Amino acid sequence: MIAHAREIIKRTRDEEIDINTIPFDDPKTYGLLSGGQTMGVFQLESRGMTSLIKNLRPSTFEEIIALLALYRPGPLESGMVDDYVKRKHRQIPVKYMLPELQPILRETYGVILYQEQVMEIASKVAGYSLGQADLLRRAMGKKKAKEMQQQKEFFIEGAVKRGVSKHKAAELFNLCAKFAGYGFNKSHSTAYGVISYQTAYLKANYPLEFMAALLTSIMGNTDKITAYINECRNMGIKILRPDINESFRNFTVTKEGIRFGLSAIKNVGIAAIDSIIEAKKNEQIFVSLIDFCEKVDTRAVNKKVIESLIKSGAFDSFGQGRAYLLSILPKTMSHVVAEQKERANGQATLFESPVASLPAGQAGRQSPVTEEATIEEFPPEQLLRMEKELLGLYISSHPLDYVNDSLEGQTDTKIIDIQEMREGAIVRVGGLLSESRRITTKKGDAMMISKIEDRSGTCSLVIFPKTYAKYAEVLANDQVIIVKGKVNRDMRTEELNVVAETVEAMVELEKKRSLHIELIGIKDNQVLGQMKDVLAVYRGSDPVIIQTDGRRIALGESFNVDINPELVEKLEELLGSGSVKVEYRAVKKEKVIEEVTF
Repeated sequence: MIAHAREIIKRTRDEEIDINTIPFDDPKTYGLLSGGQTMGVFQLESRGMTSLIKNLRPSTFEEIIALLALYRPGPLESGMVDDYVKRKHRQIPVKYMLPELQPILRETYGVILYQEQVMEIASKVAGYSLGQADLLRRAMGKKKAKEMQQQKEFFIEGAVKRGVSKHKAAELFNLCAKFAGYGFNKSHSTAYGVISYQTAYLKANYPLEFMAALLTSIMGNTDKITAYINECRNMGIKILRPDINESFRNFTVTKEGIRFGLSAIKNVGIAAIDSIIEAKKNEQIFVSLIDFCEKVDTRAVNKKVIESLIKSGAFDSFGQGRAYLLSILPKTMSHVVAEQKERANGQATLFESPVASLPAGQAGRQSPVTEEATIEEFPPEQLLRMEKELLGLYISSHPLDYVNDSLEGQTDTKIIDIQEMREGAIVRVGGLLSESRRITTKKGDAMMISKIEDRSGTCSLVIFPKTYAKYAEVLANDQVIIVKGKVNRDMRTEELNVVAETVEAMVELEKKRSLHIELIGIKDNQVLGQMKDVLAVYRGSDPVIIQTDGRRIALGESFNVDINPELVEKLEELLGSGSVKVEYRAVKKEKVIEEVTF
Protein backbone atom coordinates (compact mmCIF):
# COMPACT_ATOMS: atom_id res chain seq x y z
CA MET A 1 0.00 0.00 0.00
CA ILE A 2 2.87 2.39 0.81
CA ALA A 3 4.55 1.48 -2.49
CA HIS A 4 1.31 2.15 -4.37
CA ALA A 5 0.89 5.53 -2.62
CA ARG A 6 4.41 6.47 -3.74
CA GLU A 7 3.57 5.52 -7.34
CA ILE A 8 0.44 7.71 -7.24
CA ILE A 9 2.43 10.64 -5.78
CA LYS A 10 4.97 10.27 -8.59
CA ARG A 11 2.19 10.27 -11.19
CA THR A 12 0.12 13.14 -9.75
CA ARG A 13 2.83 15.42 -8.32
CA ASP A 14 5.98 14.22 -10.06
CA GLU A 15 7.59 13.75 -6.63
CA GLU A 16 9.86 10.86 -5.71
CA ILE A 17 9.27 9.89 -2.06
CA ASP A 18 12.01 7.86 -0.39
CA ILE A 19 9.95 6.42 2.44
CA ASN A 20 13.11 5.42 4.35
CA THR A 21 14.41 8.99 4.61
CA ILE A 22 11.26 10.89 5.61
CA PRO A 23 11.68 13.14 8.69
CA PHE A 24 10.55 11.57 11.97
CA ASP A 25 9.75 14.97 13.49
CA ASP A 26 7.07 16.10 11.02
CA PRO A 27 4.56 18.42 12.81
CA LYS A 28 1.72 17.54 10.39
CA THR A 29 2.09 13.85 11.21
CA TYR A 30 1.96 14.36 14.97
CA GLY A 31 -0.93 16.81 14.55
CA LEU A 32 -2.89 14.20 12.60
CA LEU A 33 -2.22 11.51 15.22
CA SER A 34 -2.99 13.77 18.19
CA GLY A 35 -6.29 14.72 16.56
CA GLY A 36 -7.27 11.04 16.39
CA GLN A 37 -7.35 10.97 12.57
CA THR A 38 -5.92 7.46 12.56
CA MET A 39 -8.28 5.68 10.15
CA GLY A 40 -6.06 3.75 7.74
CA VAL A 41 -2.87 4.26 9.79
CA PHE A 42 -1.11 0.93 10.37
CA GLN A 43 -1.88 -0.54 13.83
CA LEU A 44 -3.44 2.71 15.08
CA GLU A 45 -6.97 2.80 13.66
CA SER A 46 -9.01 0.86 16.22
CA ARG A 47 -11.46 2.85 18.33
CA GLY A 48 -9.63 2.11 21.59
CA MET A 49 -6.23 2.97 20.13
CA THR A 50 -7.61 6.22 18.68
CA SER A 51 -8.94 7.16 22.11
CA LEU A 52 -5.54 6.42 23.70
CA ILE A 53 -3.71 8.49 21.05
CA LYS A 54 -6.00 11.48 21.61
CA ASN A 55 -5.31 11.27 25.36
CA LEU A 56 -1.56 10.83 24.92
CA ARG A 57 -1.04 13.29 22.01
CA PRO A 58 2.30 11.79 20.87
CA SER A 59 5.01 14.27 19.92
CA THR A 60 8.00 11.95 19.34
CA PHE A 61 8.61 8.69 17.53
CA GLU A 62 9.52 7.06 20.87
CA GLU A 63 5.95 7.72 22.03
CA ILE A 64 4.55 5.96 18.95
CA ILE A 65 6.70 2.93 19.84
CA ALA A 66 5.32 3.13 23.38
CA LEU A 67 1.72 3.36 22.11
CA LEU A 68 2.05 0.03 20.31
CA ALA A 69 3.52 -1.61 23.41
CA LEU A 70 0.93 -0.08 25.75
CA TYR A 71 -2.23 -0.95 23.82
CA ARG A 72 -2.53 -4.56 24.96
CA PRO A 73 -4.79 -6.18 27.59
CA GLY A 74 -2.11 -6.46 30.30
CA PRO A 75 -0.99 -2.79 30.39
CA LEU A 76 -4.56 -1.55 29.92
CA GLU A 77 -5.85 -3.60 32.87
CA SER A 78 -2.85 -2.93 35.13
CA GLY A 79 -3.16 0.87 35.10
CA MET A 80 0.20 1.26 33.30
CA VAL A 81 -1.43 3.15 30.45
CA ASP A 82 -3.08 5.79 32.65
CA ASP A 83 0.16 6.13 34.59
CA TYR A 84 2.18 6.67 31.41
CA VAL A 85 -0.26 9.27 30.01
CA LYS A 86 -0.46 11.23 33.28
CA ARG A 87 3.33 11.27 33.65
CA LYS A 88 3.72 12.42 30.02
CA HIS A 89 1.41 15.40 30.67
CA ARG A 90 2.98 16.09 34.11
CA GLN A 91 -0.27 15.43 35.92
CA ILE A 92 1.68 13.19 38.31
CA PRO A 93 5.45 13.32 38.99
CA VAL A 94 7.92 10.97 37.28
CA LYS A 95 9.72 8.99 39.98
CA TYR A 96 12.73 6.65 39.84
CA MET A 97 13.40 4.13 42.62
CA LEU A 98 17.16 4.48 42.07
CA PRO A 99 19.25 7.13 40.24
CA GLU A 100 20.61 4.35 37.98
CA LEU A 101 17.10 3.84 36.56
CA GLN A 102 16.73 7.38 35.18
CA PRO A 103 18.68 6.89 31.89
CA ILE A 104 16.97 3.53 31.35
CA LEU A 105 13.38 4.65 32.02
CA ARG A 106 13.50 8.34 31.01
CA GLU A 107 11.88 7.80 27.59
CA THR A 108 8.94 5.92 29.18
CA TYR A 109 8.48 8.43 32.02
CA GLY A 110 9.69 6.01 34.68
CA VAL A 111 7.37 3.17 33.60
CA ILE A 112 8.99 -0.23 32.92
CA LEU A 113 7.41 -0.93 29.53
CA TYR A 114 9.86 -2.97 27.46
CA GLN A 115 11.55 -6.32 28.03
CA GLU A 116 14.84 -4.68 27.03
CA GLN A 117 14.46 -2.27 29.98
CA VAL A 118 14.17 -5.21 32.41
CA MET A 119 17.36 -6.67 30.92
CA GLU A 120 19.19 -3.33 31.15
CA ILE A 121 18.11 -2.82 34.78
CA ALA A 122 19.43 -6.29 35.64
CA SER A 123 22.70 -5.48 33.89
CA LYS A 124 23.27 -1.99 35.35
CA VAL A 125 21.88 -2.52 38.87
CA ALA A 126 22.61 -6.22 39.59
CA GLY A 127 25.62 -6.89 37.34
CA TYR A 128 23.97 -9.42 35.00
CA SER A 129 25.68 -10.15 31.71
CA LEU A 130 23.38 -9.60 28.72
CA GLY A 131 23.06 -13.38 28.32
CA GLN A 132 22.08 -13.74 31.97
CA ALA A 133 19.66 -10.81 31.63
CA ASP A 134 17.94 -12.57 28.75
CA LEU A 135 17.50 -15.69 30.92
CA LEU A 136 15.96 -13.43 33.60
CA ARG A 137 13.56 -11.99 31.01
CA ARG A 138 12.46 -15.48 30.00
CA ALA A 139 12.04 -16.59 33.60
CA MET A 140 9.87 -13.57 34.39
CA GLY A 141 7.76 -14.22 31.29
CA LYS A 142 7.17 -17.87 32.24
CA LYS A 143 6.59 -17.09 35.95
CA LYS A 144 8.03 -20.43 37.18
CA ALA A 145 8.20 -20.11 40.98
CA LYS A 146 11.42 -22.10 41.57
CA GLU A 147 13.33 -20.38 38.78
CA MET A 148 12.06 -16.96 39.87
CA GLN A 149 13.25 -17.52 43.44
CA GLN A 150 16.75 -18.43 42.19
CA GLN A 151 16.80 -15.32 39.97
CA LYS A 152 15.62 -13.10 42.84
CA GLU A 153 18.45 -14.27 45.11
CA PHE A 154 21.01 -13.74 42.34
CA PHE A 155 19.56 -10.26 41.54
CA ILE A 156 19.58 -9.11 45.19
CA GLU A 157 23.12 -10.42 45.73
CA GLY A 158 24.40 -8.54 42.66
CA ALA A 159 22.58 -5.31 43.56
CA VAL A 160 23.85 -5.35 47.16
CA LYS A 161 27.43 -5.68 45.86
CA ARG A 162 26.84 -2.42 43.92
CA GLY A 163 25.66 -0.49 46.95
CA VAL A 164 21.89 -1.05 46.81
CA SER A 165 20.14 -1.97 50.05
CA LYS A 166 18.70 -5.48 50.28
CA HIS A 167 15.20 -4.04 50.80
CA LYS A 168 15.45 -1.76 47.73
CA ALA A 169 16.90 -4.59 45.61
CA ALA A 170 14.01 -6.91 46.52
CA GLU A 171 11.49 -4.13 45.84
CA LEU A 172 13.07 -3.42 42.42
CA PHE A 173 13.12 -7.13 41.50
CA ASN A 174 9.41 -7.44 42.37
CA LEU A 175 8.66 -4.32 40.32
CA CYS A 176 10.56 -5.74 37.32
CA ALA A 177 8.76 -9.08 37.71
CA LYS A 178 5.39 -7.33 37.78
CA PHE A 179 6.03 -5.25 34.67
CA ALA A 180 7.85 -8.04 32.82
CA GLY A 181 4.52 -9.84 32.71
CA TYR A 182 3.19 -6.97 30.60
CA GLY A 183 6.49 -6.04 28.97
CA PHE A 184 6.75 -5.94 25.20
CA ASN A 185 9.75 -6.45 22.97
CA LYS A 186 10.84 -2.91 22.03
CA SER A 187 12.53 -3.92 18.77
CA HIS A 188 9.27 -5.53 17.63
CA SER A 189 7.25 -2.46 18.63
CA THR A 190 9.77 -0.20 16.88
CA ALA A 191 9.51 -2.07 13.58
CA TYR A 192 5.72 -1.74 13.69
CA GLY A 193 6.11 1.89 14.77
CA VAL A 194 8.13 2.71 11.65
CA ILE A 195 5.30 1.52 9.41
CA SER A 196 2.73 3.29 11.60
CA TYR A 197 4.67 6.54 11.26
CA GLN A 198 5.21 6.11 7.50
CA THR A 199 1.49 5.62 6.84
CA ALA A 200 0.59 8.54 9.14
CA TYR A 201 3.17 10.73 7.34
CA LEU A 202 1.68 9.90 3.94
CA LYS A 203 -1.85 10.53 5.16
CA ALA A 204 -0.87 13.89 6.70
CA ASN A 205 1.18 15.15 3.74
CA TYR A 206 -0.36 13.39 0.72
CA PRO A 207 -3.98 12.73 1.78
CA LEU A 208 -5.51 12.15 -1.68
CA GLU A 209 -2.77 9.79 -2.81
CA PHE A 210 -2.70 7.93 0.51
CA MET A 211 -6.46 7.39 0.62
CA ALA A 212 -6.53 6.24 -3.04
CA ALA A 213 -3.84 3.64 -2.27
CA LEU A 214 -5.62 2.63 0.94
CA LEU A 215 -8.96 2.12 -0.85
CA THR A 216 -7.24 0.10 -3.58
CA SER A 217 -5.55 -2.12 -0.98
CA ILE A 218 -8.91 -3.29 0.43
CA MET A 219 -10.93 -3.31 -2.80
CA GLY A 220 -13.60 -6.00 -2.49
CA ASN A 221 -14.06 -5.53 1.26
CA THR A 222 -17.28 -3.49 1.20
CA ASP A 223 -17.36 -2.81 4.96
CA LYS A 224 -13.83 -1.41 4.99
CA ILE A 225 -14.36 0.57 1.79
CA THR A 226 -17.48 2.13 3.33
CA ALA A 227 -15.52 3.14 6.45
CA TYR A 228 -12.63 4.59 4.45
CA ILE A 229 -14.96 6.47 2.08
CA ASN A 230 -16.60 8.04 5.14
CA GLU A 231 -13.11 9.00 6.33
CA CYS A 232 -12.44 10.61 2.93
CA ARG A 233 -15.61 12.66 3.28
CA ASN A 234 -14.56 13.72 6.80
CA MET A 235 -11.24 14.85 5.28
CA GLY A 236 -13.06 16.87 2.62
CA ILE A 237 -12.09 14.48 -0.18
CA LYS A 238 -14.78 13.82 -2.78
CA ILE A 239 -15.38 10.20 -3.79
CA LEU A 240 -16.51 10.00 -7.40
CA ARG A 241 -18.34 7.31 -9.37
CA PRO A 242 -16.34 5.38 -11.98
CA ASP A 243 -15.85 7.30 -15.22
CA ILE A 244 -14.84 5.53 -18.41
CA ASN A 245 -12.40 8.31 -19.33
CA GLU A 246 -10.90 9.08 -15.91
CA SER A 247 -10.95 5.67 -14.22
CA PHE A 248 -8.22 3.07 -14.61
CA ARG A 249 -7.84 -0.28 -12.86
CA ASN A 250 -7.55 1.08 -9.29
CA PHE A 251 -8.85 4.09 -7.40
CA THR A 252 -7.53 7.14 -9.24
CA VAL A 253 -6.64 10.65 -8.03
CA THR A 254 -8.22 13.39 -10.15
CA LYS A 255 -8.56 17.18 -9.84
CA GLU A 256 -11.99 16.73 -8.21
CA GLY A 257 -11.13 13.94 -5.76
CA ILE A 258 -10.74 10.15 -5.88
CA ARG A 259 -12.39 8.28 -8.73
CA PHE A 260 -13.58 4.67 -8.33
CA GLY A 261 -11.47 2.14 -10.22
CA LEU A 262 -12.87 -0.09 -12.96
CA SER A 263 -11.90 -3.24 -11.07
CA ALA A 264 -14.36 -2.26 -8.31
CA ILE A 265 -17.28 -2.75 -10.74
CA LYS A 266 -18.91 -6.19 -10.62
CA ASN A 267 -18.71 -8.24 -13.84
CA VAL A 268 -15.81 -6.16 -15.21
CA GLY A 269 -12.85 -8.54 -15.37
CA ILE A 270 -9.13 -8.03 -15.93
CA ALA A 271 -9.27 -8.76 -19.68
CA ALA A 272 -12.00 -6.15 -20.17
CA ILE A 273 -10.09 -3.56 -18.11
CA ASP A 274 -6.88 -4.22 -20.06
CA SER A 275 -8.75 -3.70 -23.33
CA ILE A 276 -10.28 -0.41 -22.09
CA ILE A 277 -6.91 0.89 -20.83
CA GLU A 278 -5.24 -0.10 -24.10
CA ALA A 279 -7.92 1.81 -26.03
CA LYS A 280 -7.25 4.91 -23.92
CA LYS A 281 -3.53 5.03 -24.75
CA ASN A 282 -2.18 8.22 -26.31
CA GLU A 283 -4.69 10.21 -24.22
CA GLN A 284 -7.67 9.20 -26.35
CA ILE A 285 -11.10 9.63 -24.79
CA PHE A 286 -14.44 7.97 -25.45
CA VAL A 287 -17.16 10.35 -26.63
CA SER A 288 -20.16 8.05 -27.09
CA LEU A 289 -21.32 4.48 -26.69
CA ILE A 290 -20.57 3.53 -30.30
CA ASP A 291 -17.17 5.22 -30.09
CA PHE A 292 -16.39 3.12 -27.00
CA CYS A 293 -17.60 -0.12 -28.60
CA GLU A 294 -15.50 0.49 -31.72
CA LYS A 295 -12.29 1.21 -29.80
CA VAL A 296 -12.35 -1.77 -27.41
CA ASP A 297 -12.14 -5.49 -28.09
CA THR A 298 -15.78 -6.57 -27.89
CA ARG A 299 -14.72 -10.17 -27.24
CA ALA A 300 -13.32 -9.07 -23.85
CA VAL A 301 -15.65 -6.11 -23.33
CA ASN A 302 -18.90 -7.94 -23.99
CA LYS A 303 -22.53 -6.90 -23.55
CA LYS A 304 -22.65 -7.88 -19.86
CA VAL A 305 -19.52 -5.83 -19.12
CA ILE A 306 -20.91 -2.77 -20.90
CA GLU A 307 -24.26 -3.11 -19.09
CA SER A 308 -22.36 -3.08 -15.79
CA LEU A 309 -20.36 -0.03 -16.85
CA ILE A 310 -23.56 1.83 -17.80
CA LYS A 311 -25.39 0.90 -14.58
CA SER A 312 -22.41 1.91 -12.38
CA GLY A 313 -22.47 5.39 -13.92
CA ALA A 314 -19.19 5.00 -15.82
CA PHE A 315 -20.80 6.38 -19.03
CA ASP A 316 -22.72 9.25 -17.36
CA SER A 317 -20.25 11.74 -18.86
CA PHE A 318 -21.71 10.98 -22.32
CA GLY A 319 -24.76 12.95 -21.12
CA GLN A 320 -27.38 10.57 -22.50
CA GLY A 321 -28.72 8.86 -19.38
CA ARG A 322 -28.41 5.24 -18.29
CA ALA A 323 -31.92 4.24 -19.42
CA TYR A 324 -31.24 5.46 -22.97
CA LEU A 325 -27.80 3.82 -23.19
CA LEU A 326 -29.18 0.48 -21.97
CA SER A 327 -32.01 0.70 -24.52
CA ILE A 328 -29.67 1.24 -27.51
CA LEU A 329 -26.92 -1.14 -26.33
CA PRO A 330 -28.14 -4.33 -28.13
CA LYS A 331 -28.42 -2.67 -31.57
CA THR A 332 -25.19 -0.71 -31.07
CA MET A 333 -23.32 -3.92 -30.18
CA SER A 334 -24.81 -5.78 -33.17
CA HIS A 335 -23.80 -2.96 -35.52
CA VAL A 336 -20.23 -2.74 -34.19
CA VAL A 337 -19.69 -6.53 -34.12
CA ALA A 338 -20.94 -6.82 -37.72
CA GLU A 339 -18.70 -3.94 -38.80
CA GLN A 340 -15.68 -5.50 -37.06
CA LYS A 341 -16.35 -8.86 -38.76
CA GLU A 342 -16.50 -7.17 -42.15
CA ARG A 343 -13.20 -5.42 -41.51
CA ALA A 344 -11.64 -8.67 -40.32
CA ASN A 345 -12.81 -10.39 -43.53
CA GLY A 346 -11.38 -7.53 -45.60
CA GLN A 347 -14.74 -6.76 -47.19
CA ALA A 348 -15.32 -3.33 -48.69
CA THR A 349 -18.29 -1.72 -46.98
CA LEU A 350 -19.51 0.16 -50.08
CA PHE A 351 -23.06 0.43 -48.89
CA GLU A 352 -22.52 1.47 -45.25
CA SER A 353 -24.56 4.43 -43.95
CA PRO A 354 -23.05 7.95 -43.74
CA VAL A 355 -22.94 7.72 -39.92
CA ALA A 356 -21.33 4.31 -39.91
CA SER A 357 -18.68 5.38 -42.41
CA LEU A 358 -17.28 8.10 -40.12
CA PRO A 359 -13.74 7.31 -38.86
CA ALA A 360 -13.83 5.38 -35.59
CA GLY A 361 -13.41 7.62 -32.57
CA GLN A 362 -14.40 10.83 -34.35
CA ALA A 363 -15.70 13.37 -31.83
CA GLY A 364 -19.47 13.47 -31.72
CA ARG A 365 -19.92 10.03 -33.22
CA GLN A 366 -23.39 8.86 -32.26
CA SER A 367 -25.09 5.48 -32.25
CA PRO A 368 -26.44 4.29 -35.63
CA VAL A 369 -29.66 3.46 -33.80
CA THR A 370 -32.53 5.79 -34.69
CA GLU A 371 -34.10 7.22 -31.57
CA GLU A 372 -37.82 6.74 -32.11
CA ALA A 373 -38.94 8.21 -28.79
CA THR A 374 -37.37 9.96 -25.83
CA ILE A 375 -36.30 7.42 -23.20
CA GLU A 376 -37.10 8.71 -19.74
CA GLU A 377 -34.24 8.34 -17.26
CA PHE A 378 -34.61 5.95 -14.31
CA PRO A 379 -35.84 7.55 -11.05
CA PRO A 380 -33.06 8.62 -8.60
CA GLU A 381 -33.70 5.74 -6.19
CA GLN A 382 -33.28 3.21 -9.02
CA LEU A 383 -30.02 4.82 -10.14
CA LEU A 384 -28.79 4.53 -6.54
CA ARG A 385 -29.79 0.85 -6.38
CA MET A 386 -27.80 0.25 -9.59
CA GLU A 387 -24.70 1.80 -7.98
CA LYS A 388 -25.15 -0.36 -4.88
CA GLU A 389 -25.62 -3.47 -7.01
CA LEU A 390 -22.53 -2.87 -9.17
CA LEU A 391 -20.18 -1.16 -6.68
CA GLY A 392 -21.33 -2.69 -3.40
CA LEU A 393 -22.19 0.70 -1.88
CA TYR A 394 -23.89 3.99 -2.61
CA ILE A 395 -21.67 6.72 -4.09
CA SER A 396 -23.70 9.61 -5.55
CA SER A 397 -25.80 9.86 -2.42
CA HIS A 398 -27.34 7.50 0.12
CA PRO A 399 -30.98 6.59 0.86
CA LEU A 400 -30.30 7.58 4.48
CA ASP A 401 -29.02 11.07 3.63
CA TYR A 402 -32.43 12.64 4.10
CA VAL A 403 -33.19 10.88 7.39
CA ASN A 404 -29.73 10.75 8.96
CA ASP A 405 -30.52 13.30 11.68
CA SER A 406 -33.65 11.37 12.60
CA LEU A 407 -31.69 8.12 12.66
CA GLU A 408 -28.96 9.51 14.91
CA GLY A 409 -31.62 10.99 17.20
CA GLN A 410 -33.06 7.51 17.86
CA THR A 411 -29.87 5.43 18.18
CA ASP A 412 -26.87 5.30 20.51
CA THR A 413 -24.35 3.31 18.45
CA LYS A 414 -22.87 3.61 14.96
CA ILE A 415 -22.63 0.30 13.12
CA ILE A 416 -18.89 0.78 12.41
CA ASP A 417 -18.24 0.66 16.18
CA ILE A 418 -19.91 -2.72 16.74
CA GLN A 419 -16.88 -4.80 15.66
CA GLU A 420 -14.86 -3.37 18.56
CA MET A 421 -17.51 -3.77 21.25
CA ARG A 422 -17.66 -6.50 23.86
CA GLU A 423 -20.00 -9.45 23.42
CA GLY A 424 -23.25 -9.00 25.30
CA ALA A 425 -23.27 -5.20 25.03
CA ILE A 426 -26.77 -3.77 24.55
CA VAL A 427 -26.98 -1.37 21.61
CA ARG A 428 -29.59 0.67 19.83
CA VAL A 429 -28.72 0.85 16.13
CA GLY A 430 -30.61 1.91 13.07
CA GLY A 431 -30.32 1.76 9.33
CA LEU A 432 -31.41 0.33 6.04
CA LEU A 433 -32.41 -3.34 6.00
CA SER A 434 -31.03 -5.38 3.08
CA GLU A 435 -30.12 -8.89 1.92
CA SER A 436 -32.83 -10.38 4.13
CA ARG A 437 -33.09 -14.18 4.20
CA ARG A 438 -36.07 -15.89 5.80
CA ILE A 439 -35.02 -19.18 7.39
CA THR A 440 -37.13 -22.03 8.76
CA THR A 441 -35.71 -23.63 11.93
CA LYS A 442 -35.77 -27.37 12.68
CA LYS A 443 -38.90 -26.76 14.74
CA GLY A 444 -40.58 -25.16 11.72
CA ASP A 445 -40.43 -21.59 13.05
CA ALA A 446 -39.54 -18.65 10.81
CA MET A 447 -36.58 -16.39 11.58
CA MET A 448 -34.51 -13.92 9.56
CA ILE A 449 -30.87 -13.06 8.90
CA SER A 450 -30.28 -9.66 7.31
CA LYS A 451 -27.83 -6.83 6.88
CA ILE A 452 -28.41 -3.47 8.51
CA GLU A 453 -26.55 -0.47 7.12
CA ASP A 454 -26.10 3.08 8.32
CA ARG A 455 -23.80 5.79 6.88
CA SER A 456 -20.81 4.35 8.77
CA GLY A 457 -20.99 0.70 7.69
CA THR A 458 -22.86 -2.61 7.62
CA CYS A 459 -23.27 -5.53 9.99
CA SER A 460 -25.30 -8.72 10.22
CA LEU A 461 -28.63 -8.68 12.03
CA VAL A 462 -30.11 -11.88 13.47
CA ILE A 463 -33.85 -11.98 14.25
CA PHE A 464 -34.83 -15.16 16.10
CA PRO A 465 -38.35 -16.68 15.76
CA LYS A 466 -40.10 -14.97 18.71
CA THR A 467 -38.81 -11.53 17.70
CA TYR A 468 -39.48 -12.20 14.01
CA ALA A 469 -43.10 -13.23 14.70
CA LYS A 470 -43.64 -10.03 16.67
CA TYR A 471 -42.08 -7.57 14.21
CA ALA A 472 -42.34 -9.31 10.80
CA GLU A 473 -44.41 -6.53 9.25
CA VAL A 474 -41.60 -3.96 9.50
CA LEU A 475 -38.84 -6.35 8.36
CA ALA A 476 -38.80 -5.60 4.64
CA ASN A 477 -35.76 -4.84 2.46
CA ASP A 478 -35.01 -1.10 2.07
CA GLN A 479 -37.04 -0.35 5.22
CA VAL A 480 -35.30 2.01 7.67
CA ILE A 481 -35.56 0.43 11.11
CA ILE A 482 -34.39 0.96 14.68
CA VAL A 483 -33.16 -2.16 16.49
CA LYS A 484 -32.44 -2.66 20.16
CA GLY A 485 -30.34 -5.76 20.58
CA LYS A 486 -27.34 -7.59 21.94
CA VAL A 487 -23.85 -7.75 20.39
CA ASN A 488 -23.07 -11.38 19.59
CA ARG A 489 -20.13 -13.23 17.97
CA ASP A 490 -20.81 -15.44 14.94
CA MET A 491 -19.14 -18.79 15.68
CA ARG A 492 -18.32 -19.41 12.00
CA THR A 493 -17.00 -16.03 10.86
CA GLU A 494 -15.81 -14.73 14.28
CA GLU A 495 -17.41 -11.39 13.35
CA LEU A 496 -19.72 -9.55 15.71
CA ASN A 497 -23.38 -9.11 14.81
CA VAL A 498 -26.52 -7.83 16.50
CA VAL A 499 -29.25 -10.15 17.80
CA ALA A 500 -32.49 -8.17 17.72
CA GLU A 501 -34.67 -7.89 20.81
CA THR A 502 -37.03 -5.18 19.53
CA VAL A 503 -37.54 -3.75 16.03
CA GLU A 504 -39.44 -0.64 15.05
CA ALA A 505 -39.79 1.53 11.99
CA MET A 506 -37.80 4.75 12.24
CA VAL A 507 -39.89 7.81 13.08
CA GLU A 508 -38.86 10.80 10.98
CA LEU A 509 -38.00 13.54 13.42
CA GLU A 510 -38.39 17.21 12.85
CA LYS A 511 -35.11 19.04 12.31
CA LYS A 512 -35.17 22.14 14.47
CA ARG A 513 -32.71 24.95 14.89
CA SER A 514 -32.26 27.19 17.89
CA LEU A 515 -30.29 30.32 18.73
CA HIS A 516 -27.90 30.01 21.69
CA ILE A 517 -26.71 33.22 23.37
CA GLU A 518 -23.96 33.34 26.01
CA LEU A 519 -24.56 36.03 28.64
CA ILE A 520 -21.77 35.03 31.01
CA GLY A 521 -21.05 37.98 33.29
CA ILE A 522 -23.39 40.35 31.41
CA LYS A 523 -25.88 41.88 33.87
CA ASP A 524 -26.24 45.41 32.47
CA ASN A 525 -30.00 46.03 32.07
CA GLN A 526 -29.35 48.46 29.20
CA VAL A 527 -27.49 45.73 27.22
CA LEU A 528 -30.24 43.20 27.99
CA GLY A 529 -32.86 45.69 26.80
CA GLN A 530 -30.97 46.26 23.56
CA MET A 531 -30.75 42.49 23.06
CA LYS A 532 -34.51 42.24 23.57
CA ASP A 533 -35.06 44.94 20.91
CA VAL A 534 -32.84 43.10 18.41
CA LEU A 535 -34.73 39.82 18.98
CA ALA A 536 -38.05 41.64 18.48
CA VAL A 537 -36.98 42.87 15.02
CA TYR A 538 -36.38 39.29 13.79
CA ARG A 539 -39.54 37.52 15.02
CA GLY A 540 -39.98 33.96 13.78
CA SER A 541 -40.35 30.33 14.89
CA ASP A 542 -36.79 29.47 16.07
CA PRO A 543 -36.42 29.23 19.89
CA VAL A 544 -33.79 31.21 21.79
CA ILE A 545 -31.68 29.62 24.55
CA ILE A 546 -29.72 31.76 27.02
CA GLN A 547 -26.57 30.42 28.75
CA THR A 548 -25.87 32.42 31.92
CA ASP A 549 -23.96 31.61 35.10
CA GLY A 550 -24.25 27.83 34.81
CA ARG A 551 -27.93 27.85 33.75
CA ARG A 552 -29.54 27.15 30.39
CA ILE A 553 -32.75 29.12 29.99
CA ALA A 554 -35.22 28.78 27.12
CA LEU A 555 -37.00 32.05 26.41
CA GLY A 556 -40.76 31.94 25.85
CA GLU A 557 -42.34 31.61 22.40
CA SER A 558 -42.89 35.37 22.24
CA PHE A 559 -39.11 35.69 21.83
CA ASN A 560 -38.78 33.15 18.99
CA VAL A 561 -36.78 34.52 16.05
CA ASP A 562 -36.06 33.88 12.39
CA ILE A 563 -32.36 32.95 12.49
CA ASN A 564 -30.29 34.65 9.79
CA PRO A 565 -26.71 36.02 9.43
CA GLU A 566 -27.84 39.63 10.00
CA LEU A 567 -29.42 38.74 13.37
CA VAL A 568 -26.28 36.86 14.50
CA GLU A 569 -24.06 39.78 13.41
CA LYS A 570 -26.15 42.38 15.32
CA LEU A 571 -26.19 40.28 18.50
CA GLU A 572 -22.42 39.69 18.37
CA GLU A 573 -21.82 43.43 17.89
CA LEU A 574 -23.76 43.94 21.11
CA LEU A 575 -22.58 40.94 23.17
CA GLY A 576 -19.15 40.12 21.75
CA SER A 577 -17.70 37.89 19.05
CA GLY A 578 -18.46 34.17 19.49
CA SER A 579 -21.29 34.77 21.95
CA VAL A 580 -23.99 33.53 19.53
CA LYS A 581 -24.29 30.03 18.07
CA VAL A 582 -26.87 28.27 15.95
CA GLU A 583 -27.59 24.63 16.85
CA TYR A 584 -29.46 22.04 14.81
CA ARG A 585 -31.00 18.94 16.32
CA ALA A 586 -33.60 16.34 15.47
CA VAL A 587 -36.44 16.31 18.01
CA LYS A 588 -39.91 14.81 18.38
CA LYS A 589 -41.14 17.77 20.38
CA GLU A 590 -39.45 20.96 21.55
CA LYS A 591 -38.25 20.51 25.12
CA VAL A 592 -38.34 23.74 27.09
CA ILE A 593 -35.82 23.77 29.92
CA GLU A 594 -37.11 26.81 31.76
CA GLU A 595 -39.34 29.59 30.50
CA VAL A 596 -38.75 33.19 31.53
CA THR A 597 -39.85 36.62 30.45
CA PHE A 598 -37.99 39.88 30.64
